[in-house]
Parts: sequence; structure tokens; C-alpha cells
Amino acid sequence: MSSRSEATEGRHAGPIIVRKRVHGAHEGHHGGAWKVAYADFVTAMMAFFLLMWLLGATTEDQRKGIADYFASRVPISPESAGGDGVLEGGFVPRNAEAQFRLGDRDRDEIALAAGAPRSDQADPAAHRDVRRDERVERQRFETIQSEILRRLEASAALRGLAGNLLFEITPEGLRIHIFDRSGADMFPLGSAAPRPRTTAILEVIADIIGAVRNGIVVTGHTDSRPFVGAGPYGNWDLSADRANAARRVLAGGGVAPERFRRIEGRAALEPLIKRDPSDPRNRRIAITLLRTTGPARPEGEGNRPHTSLNSGR
Repeated sequence: MSSRSEATEGRHAGPIIVRKRVHGAHEGHHGGAWKVAYADFVTAMMAFFLLMWLLGATTEDQRKGIADYFASRVPISPESAGGDGVLEGGFVPRNAEAQFRLGDRDRDEIALAAGAPRSDQADPAAHRDVRRDERVERQRFETIQSEILRRLEASAALRGLAGNLLFEITPEGLRIHIFDRSGADMFPLGSAAPRPRTTAILEVIADIIGAVRNGIVVTGHTDSRPFVGAGPYGNWDLSADRANAARRVLAGGGVAPERFRRIEGRAALEPLIKRDPSDPRNRRIAITLLRTTGPARPEGEGNRPHTSLNSGR
């Protein structure tokens, strides 16, 4: 009995080996590498659809602006100036010809990289100031119109002459037309001497515009009928002489001589009544009160003259 136990113990004696199975073929199904690849794919598809949306929703100019935004902002040259640090180097054109080719666009890009604003971008604050000044000047023009008409209506002798005036606010400024009409001409036919009623109107205008600082242009116009007289004197001479006669009355009424910018004769070149160049209303004097803020920005049809008051009744 004891010998059998010893034999059994001798048979089980020795090292114990533990076998561990590695299931490598199944681990790939439970890892996270595929999630990273799928995330990259989804990101790429999102970027693709965003690009397609931008191409369909933007104009050519907008796409060009987007392309310019992502373009390189600083010229790259194989030659650069040395510096004490990584960011100390500068851009150096290779030769004099390359320096000459460094145009305004390159200088703008370099300045932009340095933090300066682009030269082609307007300052919003300056733009607001200009718009405010334009509104103030337009109000001033409208006040001048109202005051001239009020003065004429307040005078028994001049009340009926308001129908000889036409006011326009143009890109150049406030234009006051003093024109002939049936039974109330401003100059005798073929003469540059103003009638008393013309002088009275000009004196009212001079008293009002003498208080502002705008420059003044005086222009004479005639109708299309040829001037009848001896010698080479014609409508060009007559319109210029009438403009100069109006200037003398304005100066005598208190308008400083240095405010006159141009005295012009236009003959029949710019009729007020285009459908009938021989209409007596084409014989007129135009006094333009120039803007002090520069030409107004066109809005829609802003370049066309705007008749704001009194249309020559």
C-alpha cells in the first residue's frame, strides 16, 4: 500500500506547465483604430459638403475674396536678410529690378502682415463722419431753398417771381436756375444787362448764400435760336456775358469774390427743356453752390439731378 502511493507521487512529481491561449484574431474587432479612421472620413465629407455649399451660395467676387484671404500674405524670396533671432530677418529683393517690381499690392501685404490696416479699406468711423457731413449739408441746402422762397413770397414786388426759379440738388451741389418765362424774362432779348426784377432776385440770393462758405459757379444758358446781330458775337458770348453780369450783382450783394470758382457760358448746349430747345425757359442763369464735403455718393440713380423744390410754375 505504501509502495503504490510513493509510485503515484513519483509519477506526479515535476514542473507544472500552464498553457495560456492568445486569441489575437478576435482582438481587432474590439479595438478603437477604426473609429479614428471613420472620424477622419466624416470630417473630410463635412469639409467637402461645406465647400460645395460655398461654391453654390457665393458670387465670383466673393469667391475671389475668400481665395485672397487664404493666399500668402508675405512675399517669399529665396534671399532674406539675416537677423539676431528667428523672426528678425527681412525680405530683400534680389536686385534693383526686383525692387522696382515691388508694387503697392506687395507693400500692402507686407504692411498687413505687420498689423497695419489695408490701404483699400475705408475707415468705418471716417465713413460715418462723411455721411453725417453730407446729411448736414443737404439740410443746409434745403434751408437755403426755403429761405429764398420765403423772402420772395414776403415781398409784394417779388412774390410772382418765385415761378422763375428752379432748385436742384445735384452731385455738384445746390443749383439755382433763374429762367425766363412768358411775360417775365430775366434779360432783354439779345442783351446781357439784367432787368430790375433779375437784379432783385440775385440780391435776395446773394444775401442768403453770403452767410455760407461754399464755392460758387455761375453759368449762363441760352435757347437754341441763333443770335441776331452784326459781327461774330453769338449765343456763346451772350451766355458768358450774362453769367458775368450775374456774378457782379452777387458780389455787390455781399458774396466774397474769392468764392467764385467758375463763370461759364454754355450757349444752348444744356437746355433745361430738352424736348423743346427753343423754349424760353432754356434762357437762364444757373448759380451752383458747391458742396464742401465732396461729391455725394450715388445711391441708385443718385448721379441724376434731383429737383427738390419749385419746378418753375
